[in-house]
Parts: sequence; C-alpha cells; structure tokens
Amino acid sequence: LVGSTVSLDGSTSTDPYGNVITYQWTLTQKPVNSQTNLLNPTALHPTLSIDKPGTYLISLVVNDGMLGSAPDTVTISTKNSIPVANAGNAQTGKVGDTLVLDGSASSDADGNALTFHWTLPVKPLNSNAQLTNPDTVNPGLTLDKSGSYTAQLIVNDGQADSLPATVMLSTVNSKPLANAGGNQSILLTTPAPTVLLDGSGSSDADNNPLSFRWALISKPTGSQSVLFDPLAPVAYFTPDFVGYYVAQLIVNDGQVDSDPNTAQITVTAPPQNHPPHITSTPVTTATVGQAYSYQITATDADGNTLGYSLTTAPSGMTINSNTGLIQWTMPTSGGPFAVTVNVTDGSGGTATQSYQLALNHNPQITSQPTTLTVFGQTYSYPVTATDADGNTLSYSLTTAPSGMTINP
Repeated sequence: LVGSTVSLDGSTSTDPYGNVITYQWTLTQKPVNSQTNLLNPTALHPTLSIDKPGTYLISLVVNDGMLGSAPDTVTISTKNSIPVANAGNAQTGKVGDTLVLDGSASSDADGNALTFHWTLPVKPLNSNAQLTNPDTVNPGLTLDKSGSYTAQLIVNDGQADSLPATVMLSTVNSKPLANAGGNQSILLTTPAPTVLLDGSGSSDADNNPLSFRWALISKPTGSQSVLFDPLAPVAYFTPDFVGYYVAQLIVNDGQVDSDPNTAQITVTAPPQNHPPHITSTPVTTATVGQAYSYQITATDADGNTLGYSLTTAPSGMTINSNTGLIQWTMPTSGGPFAVTVNVTDGSGGTATQSYQLALNHNPQITSQPTTLTVFGQTYSYPVTATDADGNTLSYSLTTAPSGMTINP
C-alpha cells in the first residue's frame, strides 16, 4: 500500500567458496513523481518507503571481494489504498443561514479521483432540512431549526469506500423579529375609540418564548393618551387628539432584543354629519270615527338609516320607528291635539316636525225630505244641514232619478 515500508531480504545470496559477501541494492525504477529512495542500500535488509502507486524495480549485486555477481531484481507493485474522507471543520450559523460543507481535504494515497456522498443522519426535532447537491465536494445545508446537525461524508476512489467522516453543524441564537401589527387609520368618534396594538405576529427563528415591550414614542401635542398593558402581546390606548400616534414594539427571546418595529396610528375627525330633512306635509285634520294616518317622508344627505319617534302625541297614537307611518283611532271629542315627530340619523343629526291635529265632526242634515209630488209638477226639496266645526258645507247627489239636480 502507498505509505507502507517494504523490507528487502538478500539473505539467500551465496558465494560458492564461502567468502564473505557485501551487498549493493539499487532502485532502478520507480513511479513518476516518486521521491523515495532505499534506506541502507548496502545492508542485508534495506527498506523502501512506498510513496506513489505503481511499480518499483530493485536490483541486488553481491561481491565476494574479488568479483561482483550478476544483478538480481525484485519487483514491488502497489495495491489500492482505501481513500480517506475529511468532512471539514465544525460550523455554526443562525436559523435560516445556508452553510457550505467542505470535503476538499479528503484524499486518496493512490491519487485516484474521488466521488463524494454526503448524508445528514442527525438533525433537530421537526427539522425538514435536506442537503443540496449531496454528491459534490461542497454541498449546502439550510438550517431550519435551532439545534445540532451532523453531516457524514464517505468518499470512493472507484474501488473502495472510505470510512465515514462526520462534521458537527450547530445554530447560534437568532435575533427575534418584532411586528407591531402595521399602520392604522382611526376616526375620533364620540365616545373615543380604543386602538388595539397587536404584536402577535412577532417571531423568533429559534422558537424561544418572547417577552414584549411597547412604548408610545410619539403623539399629538397636548395628548394625554397612555398605553395600557405595555408588556402584553396586545396593548391598547385611547386617542384624545386628532393627529399621528407612533407605537413602538421591542421583543426579547430571553437572550437578545429585537430591532424596534413601529406602527403609525393616524387619527382623524369624522366627516361632518348632515341632519335629516323632513319632506312631507302633515295631515292636520282627522274625522271622528275614521282611522287617522300620516306617512312621514324624510331624506338624509349622508345616506344614513333614519329612525322615527313621537316626542309629543295624544294617547294611543303610534309611529313605526322604521317607516315613519303614524296611525291613530280618533276620539269622538276633544282637540286640537299637539303632535311632534323626531327623525334621527344615528350620527347625532335630528329633524323635528310639530303640528296641531284638529278633530273634524261630520255635518248633520236637519231637514226632512219631501217624499210625495204631483205628477206633472216640479219637485223641490230644500236640504238644510249644520256643522259643529263651522265649516262651509257643500252638497251633491250620489243616487237620483234621471234629470234630478241639486245646488251644490
């Protein structure tokens, strides 16, 4: 094998006359680029270090003090050496980093070309990490979980696998990432709204538990707003002025603070509300014995849903709060009756309509009709009637023979 030392043996050399002989070993051939030489070439047992694969030729000449022998040669040939895998040095990185492994220090004593095969036999719980290009000298590994990874390398020289070599890869703590929840736009209504600051989107690549630290680092001049629950994932405050509020969040994973993350809350005044407008004209008289109704109609420039109510009304009068229909059963006496209608738009705008409802009595016919007439003579009947309300009366025929008329 390359790297081994061969001991030569000239002990079977002889002299027929029994004379003492001396030894001269010569390395007559060695592989290209070999730097080796015989050690103790005049000894009975010289040695040779095999430094390159190939064939080595060594000749031996013995001498009895007067004559040298014919050379005798020995051939030494190497056999395949097992390659040596080297998986490189241990490395560290943050979760999310990609580490490049290095098997370039792997070697083969015979100088044969090597192929590489990397595996990942050990990785953290729930890790889905995989080696990229595992059959190259420099595969990659993206650290997806906090913990330790072990990569293993076996090389092959075309004839034999090496023994496995391993390298340890481990994570260092990653800085957590604060998320203040993004910017918000708020209307300063009455009562003032509560602004929620949600940091639950903050994260830590190492899955360490996080602590939270909120601060209101900017607010409008004169504002007295303060943060509540500033150490909770969700903090809140109540704006008291129109303007810009800036909330800052820093999270900590038990080892290091995150970079600050901010959210701007823009507080604006609500748009001006326009009160509703009543467009209908009230029905101001009602007849005794008949049902009274009045359909209120109203408009709202802001398109708000309107509600209707009676703030002043006689007993028994009702209004539909959604449609504005007023209904009432008229009494037989009394009046006039005061009625006030209120229309609201749900945003503070109101409209009112007030009117007096008079009770109208039916007129009474006081005359008795002429029921007989002489054939051929003109028939006449002066109708007389009274009205308790003093209204001007009018007259009409609803059923009559042909040609009969009445003065209205």
